[in-house]
Amino acid sequence: PLRENRGLPLGPAAVELFDKSFTDLTLLVGGRRLHLILFHAVPAHNFGNPQSMNEARNHDQLAFLEWYVTGATSFPVSPSLVEVGANGQSFPITPLGPEESFILVGDLNVDVVDTVNMGAQVLRRFYRQLRPWISSPGVRTFHSSSYAPDAFQGQLDYIFTSKDIRHLNAGVHSPLANQVELGCDLATAPPPPNPSRELKQYRLGEKTCWVEVDRAYAVAKTASDHRLLWAEFTF
Repeated sequence: PLRENRGLPLGPAAVELFDKSFTDLTLLVGGRRLHLILFHAVPAHNFGNPQSMNEARNHDQLAFLEWYVTGATSFPVSPSLVEVGANGQSFPITPLGPEESFILVGDLNVDVVDTVNMGAQVLRRFYRQLRPWISSPGVRTFHSSSYAPDAFQGQLDYIFTSKDIRHLNAGVHSPLANQVELGCDLATAPPPPNPSRELKQYRLGEKTCWVEVDRAYAVAKTASDHRLLWAEFTF
């Protein structure tokens, strides 16, 4: 049975599919309709909580997305799927047609190279069914806020398009750290580096450790854990 984070029973009607973002904007580009789909899934991680539904919800949200852009997923979807607005009015939801063009951008919140997570299985189907902005999976688009050498990095962010869209160029804006370890539990703080570098700290057990990194990397890391994806497309 479904349970909330304290272990109390939770009815299915109380759990909406999305609690972050699913948006489909229809644009007119050069006289052609283009769907710009913005998507933010829940993390595919339960953060040590055995009652958490995050992993399952991430899979279900990505399965919905697969159904929406391809017309099918790994299980049957009701043909009477609806969205209920704030005023109680219902709106039917139907998948895109095979002739429709789209660009899908988002934090899908699961690493495609994960061999265990259910959501990653859906993403691997995306790489076969759609056109990824970078063909090889495993690009690091997420860097945790920690400066520790073993801080988590992975691919959580993606761009996919319909196959009628041509890809000209693409990448991830991710400045290099050029990180230098300065030691832990120092008697005094290290001297200030040159203007293109910054001092940072991280915890290693009970120790406080110092590193020096490029300023551009520190700025990007402070701005967001997620790196900036970019791409150029044409019809």
